[in-house]
Amino acid sequence: MKKLISISFLSLFFCLYAQEAEVVSGAKTEQASAHSDVVFQIASEDAPFLVLHRAGFFQVFDYKLSDGTNISYSKLNKLLKTVPENKTVLVKKNVWTAIDYAFFAGFCTSLAVTYHAVDKGWDDMAYYGAACSVGCFLFAVISGMTAQSYRATAVDNYNLSVMGIPLN
Repeated sequence: MKKLISISFLSLFFCLYAQEAEVVSGAKTEQASAHSDVVFQIASEDAPFLVLHRAGFFQVFDYKLSDGTNISYSKLNKLLKTVPENKTVLVKKNVWTAIDYAFFAGFCTSLAVTYHAVDKGWDDMAYYGAACSVGCFLFAVISGMTAQSYRATAVDNYNLSVMGIPLN
């Protein structure tokens, strides 16, 4: 039973955080990173590019510029902070991200307590530990989705300011 739960938890974890892998030779990787730095400098100085959300379920947290180059979190945050209206939105996103991490830590802890209680034969504690782990997981998902919605709002604000549309 423990192995089944552990394998299903690990499978879920790997599926949620799976990233797209690109097979590129060493020389092309250096060219691609140099190209993305040049594109980012051009975008931030001369003509800013729009930030696009990547399609697909497993690429929930991936963004790219409108010319197709991927953008890292640090560069994305620098771009988003250039819009004054994003200050409060990014603070809310950071708060919800911290809440998400707290619930995920609670999920891991209650899962460990549940395994220990099952091992010792404490049925009531195992029941309440399992209920707590399910609740923490659900609240972690909800708080993660809330943080992502604030980030999407900040990206929308940035794109509107780049296009010259006034924000209300």
